[in-house]
Amino acid sequence: MAWAAAPPDVEREAAARAARREVEKLYEQVWGVFEDAARSAAAYRSAIEYADGRLDKELEGVLSDPAARFSPAGLAAQDTARDRHRSLAEQAKAVLDRDTAQLVAEVEQLEPNLPPVMARWDSTAWAGWQPPQDGAPAMRLGDLYLPERPELRVPMVLRLPMDRGLWIDTSATGLEGADDPATGSTRAVELAVSLAARMLAAFPIGEFKVHVIDPAGKGTAAAPLQPLAAAGLLVGPVATGAADVSALLTRVLDRIELVRMAVANDAVDALPPELDLARQLLLVHDFPFGFDDRSAAMLRHIVEEGPRVGVHVIVVGSRADAESFGPLLDPLWRSLLRLTAIPEDHIMDPWVSLPWVYTADLPAGGTDATRRLLSWVAAGSTEH
Repeated sequence: MAWAAAPPDVEREAAARAARREVEKLYEQVWGVFEDAARSAAAYRSAIEYADGRLDKELEGVLSDPAARFSPAGLAAQDTARDRHRSLAEQAKAVLDRDTAQLVAEVEQLEPNLPPVMARWDSTAWAGWQPPQDGAPAMRLGDLYLPERPELRVPMVLRLPMDRGLWIDTSATGLEGADDPATGSTRAVELAVSLAARMLAAFPIGEFKVHVIDPAGKGTAAAPLQPLAAAGLLVGPVATGAADVSALLTRVLDRIELVRMAVANDAVDALPPELDLARQLLLVHDFPFGFDDRSAAMLRHIVEEGPRVGVHVIVVGSRADAESFGPLLDPLWRSLLRLTAIPEDHIMDPWVSLPWVYTADLPAGGTDATRRLLSWVAAGSTEH
């Protein structure tokens, strides 16, 4: 007797699990490339350091004897030492070249297969984006590369849901000095909006919502997110004054404490039915403008405790602008993952601690591209 077809919902669930396993596999492959690239570069740098040290030692041995320094034997020994150094350096570079070529090929194979939220903004994967039935396991933050191998761009993917907040540093100077402040600020807003859009696209419709704080811009930074408002995914009015900021932070913090206590006491079912359990993103622009000591302390607490109960934070601002708060905010800065809207070598890999250049992945059309995606998300919300 032939096996009967499984009910449609079972088939869909099985297909969803299989699809998620494939995405998890891609995530692991990306991190595998990252690790291999880091270890290969570290081995190359170690080999060059060894070759340099050996050359210095051999030359020192020859040059320390004034009588032999310029003798035929001394000059020959120097040439031999330099030839040996050149040979070691060439061998190390050949290995690095081989490893890099292999890893570049792997990235080229991976990129077309990455799902939308892990793909570049210019990827054709976005054309096929559909509201997910389950949360995506990871999303792309940008690309990483090492100065000696700029052709190897490794996707920087972050596990979802995030277990720490993001900080877009508006005071970053980049690799070639600071850009025009106005341009840097615009790019920081674009990066924040693009990351928020990715997060919204990564979760089922209605399971991820956004709050915005923008006292300096009086709400202008939230303009690209307006497609979400009618769908109820942009929660409440933008906080544009000190009182608004304090009130919003209080509401978010109260929600965190309520859910945290319910989870700790296994009493989630007892939560008020009107409490929205969707994941929340708190998007803070131009921090610390509009904050006082109390509201800054509340934000710090939200950053520390929020991820455990589905509240995530993106802070756009400059640490230098927050110096008046003294050490109050030191734990906040330490707990956030620092990103920059311009290329800067500040991301350390977790294996050999090399500084990688981070480059943000921004849509070619600026916020217009993310606005279209947010419109799709909002349209999906109205259909549910």
